[in-house]
Amino acid sequence: AAVGAASQGVSDTLGGAGPITVFAPVNDAFAKIPMADLDALLADQTALDNVLGYHVVAGQTLANDLSDGQVIEMSNGVELTVNVSGANVTLTDEAGQVVNVVGTDIRLLNGTVHLIDTVLSPVEPQQGPGNIVEVASDNGAFGSLLGAAVRVGLDSTLPSAGPFTVFAPTD
Repeated sequence: AAVGAASQGVSDTLGGAGPITVFAPVNDAFAKIPMADLDALLADQTALDNVLGYHVVAGQTLANDLSDGQVIEMSNGVELTVNVSGANVTLTDEAGQVVNVVGTDIRLLNGTVHLIDTVLSPVEPQQGPGNIVEVASDNGAFGSLLGAAVRVGLDSTLPSAGPFTVFAPTD
């Protein structure tokens, strides 16, 4: 269902000549996601493409090619760390989440699939609070202050790096 809701680019990657390696979540992995969150993900093609890209590696990587501490770059540019302990293989994502590899080396025409017990989700980059003008504009309660800043020429100064402190009266 997720691949069917993804963009044509994801479908082309998964169905292309390859070779690729896919760390594919089992159905129980998707069942761990609250239904409302899963529905929202399936409805947001950009977010879905990013999540699915977090499960694909260019080239064929078999289980025997995985080594403890190995870093794998996924097709969306994010890296996972492989952890091998005896017969157990796990992947650790950028947020420190550990997922278990529960099946390996399912061969396809264009690559290999390894089964994992959790859906990997990329960490959204943290964005700062914005500059003074952005915060005041987003808040909506500082229209008079912003108008006054424009009148006295501070509209080009306040968005700059600063640092500034503004004691801002609301409208």
